[in-house]
Amino acid sequence: MRIRADRAAINNEDHTFRELIDPRGTCLDFSSFRELDEAIRAPELAFSHGLNNAYRLAGSPAVELKAGGVSLSADSDSRAAVIYTGGYLPVPSGFAAIEFQDLPASSERQVTADFTRTISFTFTC
Repeated sequence: MRIRADRAAINNEDHTFRELIDPRGTCLDFSSFRELDEAIRAPELAFSHGLNNAYRLAGSPAVELKAGGVSLSADSDSRAAVIYTGGYLPVPSGFAAIEFQDLPASSERQVTADFTRTISFTFTC
């Protein structure tokens, strides 16, 4: 997985947002392609059983995955994406959810009836 982001959210042990950090050099660093398993097993994420972290996006495509000869590029007009690896699912899956949304604790957007969000996923074989 690779994520083009300049900040990543650190969560409290109750899974609420604590702060945004520069992810470079941390277990949340996906600035270049990296295996998800490596991050999921990081001691810093033991309480959350893997990733459940927001990333402030800074580039396109925002998120990329490669596995078994298939590539996925994901983009959005959202300012953030949460990557969730399913640590609380009854059976570990090895999959990740990409949830485009606003930053945690963000009051920058007011929801209106005409609110829209653009999200695109491109698969390449």
